[in-house]
Amino acid sequence: DMRLPPRSTLTSSYARSKWVAERLVATARDRGIPTRIYRLGMITGHRLSGYTNANDMVARLLHGLVQLQYAPDDDFPLSFTPVDQVVQGLMAIAHSAPLSLQQAKQTPVLHMAQTHSISLQDVVLALRQQGYAIATVSYKDWFERLQADFENPLYPLLDDLAPGNSCPTFFKVLDLSQVCVRQFRQQLQQQDFPWTSFTPSILQRYIQYLVHEGHLPRSSMAVEFS
Repeated sequence: DMRLPPRSTLTSSYARSKWVAERLVATARDRGIPTRIYRLGMITGHRLSGYTNANDMVARLLHGLVQLQYAPDDDFPLSFTPVDQVVQGLMAIAHSAPLSLQQAKQTPVLHMAQTHSISLQDVVLALRQQGYAIATVSYKDWFERLQADFENPLYPLLDDLAPGNSCPTFFKVLDLSQVCVRQFRQQLQQQDFPWTSFTPSILQRYIQYLVHEGHLPRSSMAVEFS
């Protein structure tokens, strides 16, 4: 959906700042300046080096599950887009012919993201393969355990992780399966740019990096980071 929701429906300052930025870009386009909005998905670490933000949602999820030693048995879909893939994709489009006003009006917004890449159970499996003992329990049970772990990296996000009638907000943010990326993929195809899927092996690289940097405890099966 290209349309922005009413500003009054946005509760966070971050979301409102994004709303204002997109309105400014759209206004410039309405006045004859060729502009385009790129909406990025959940950007994660580098696919090869594993370098990642140790304080983002993905790293907190990994660290939180390891510390708690429990994970929900739900199979929430997760959409991760590696930062190097984002940069290379943007550069491929930027190095094509200059954006015309007609093109800008035809495709004013491009969603740059992976859709169904992996699931929460893929995360659990990746941690187990790295030697971490992670048991799966019901979401209600897992959340109650998390509430009692004040030092857990996920504890500050309790409100977003609270169970409800639908998927918790934390996992909703990480699920971009309903986002239309067709036009973005078409742009990349025109530049012969391969857009590969996120795989569990990339997640393994993130875990190894976080262990190497001391953000995750080393397990008995830890693989030497290189």
